Amino acid sequence: MIFILYTYIQKVPEFSGVENALLICFAFVVPTFAAASMWSGDSRKVQIQKFLLQTGYAIISFIVFGAVLGI
Repeated sequence: MIFILYTYIQKVPEFSGVENALLICFAFVVPTFAAASMWSGDSRKVQIQKFLLQTGYAIISFIVFGAVLGI
C-alpha cells in the first residue's frame, strides 16, 4: 500500500502527498469496505458502524502516510 502511494506521489507531483493519499483511498479502499459491509449479512445499523470504523481508520492511515511521504 505504501509503495503504491509513494510511486503515485512521485508520478503525480501536481497534488500534495495528502491529496494523493485521499484520492487513492477514496478510489480503492472505500469501495472495498463498502462492498464488504453491504454483503456481511449484519443488520443495517451494524453495517454502517463497521463501514464508518473501517473506512475512518483507513482514511486516517492514508493521510498520515501521505503526509510523511509528501515531505
